[in-house]
Amino acid sequence: MLARDLIEKDLPALDIDDKVGTALIYMEEENLNQLVLVHEKEVLGVIEKDILFNFDEETKLSLVPIKFSNVEVKENQHLLLLAEHCINRDIEVCPVVDFENKYLGSIKTVDIYKKVIAGQFSGNGGLMSLEISEKDYSLSDISRIIETEGLRIEKLYLSQENQNDYHFIIKLNKKEIDPAINSLKRFGYKVAQINERANNSYPDLERYEQLMKYLEI
Repeated sequence: MLARDLIEKDLPALDIDDKVGTALIYMEEENLNQLVLVHEKEVLGVIEKDILFNFDEETKLSLVPIKFSNVEVKENQHLLLLAEHCINRDIEVCPVVDFENKYLGSIKTVDIYKKVIAGQFSGNGGLMSLEISEKDYSLSDISRIIETEGLRIEKLYLSQENQNDYHFIIKLNKKEIDPAINSLKRFGYKVAQINERANNSYPDLERYEQLMKYLEI
């Protein structure tokens, strides 16, 4: 999925001739703290609500400082690179331009994250959380152990909490994943199934549940 496929046609953009009051109304309607500032199809950057409160509502946006500039992405930007871009820039809205750098529309960052998460963890297969030290990490070994139990890895999410430890959330192709969990445990892996009965104190489960709640998936 590419950036142009995610553009929200009804998401407004601001112009330098718009006033602060208008920007605040749009942000309230969209439940956003930021909106893209555009002039004659050129993306100038992203305006933030907190800055607007320092100005009179009749002030034109041409007089308001732009907090985020050079944040636009090309229309053919892949979803995963798009998500990384938004995280690195810490933006709520992402402007999309064509190959001539003309503004096409904007995307809410939360919608990008939803697409990424839905793509990673959608479906009926079981989820497991796996904790492993860097020195013991081998995806091929983990996959081999799982496959010997008649299952396979469909998708996985990896985070590195520090220089020594990895945390995985792994989605398998079947709901019944106890055989794979038991095999991994026999090989010394710290692993747990993620479901309504799982240990809520388990770190990866907490992160997963918080993310799902935040994205309302």
